[in-house]
Amino acid sequence: MSLCQEFAALKQASETYLQTVYDSVSAESEANIQIKTALLTLLAKAKQHGTAVISAQISQSIIDYLCTISGHSEDLAVLEAHTPSVLTEAELSYIIEHSALARWF
Repeated sequence: MSLCQEFAALKQASETYLQTVYDSVSAESEANIQIKTALLTLLAKAKQHGTAVISAQISQSIIDYLCTISGHSEDLAVLEAHTPSVLTEAELSYIIEHSALARWF
């Protein structure tokens, strides 16, 4: 599966997550964390593989999507846990500034 196909599948999983009614807060939280972690794993993969242009394009698309779907304190915790191993400090700041996470700062 290509990086673009993996990204599309994760976006679909995120949409499904948003439409799902969970039995508990912990089950909902676990699903959210799994999706964010999978996106960050894909981001790491995109940065390590592929041509520079494709890597940069898919990386920015993933970061922009994380801006769209991030806003809870657990999202920030997941993002911070992947900084600097996956996200640079600048990318983390960008996500915070361009997402609902900005309300916490």
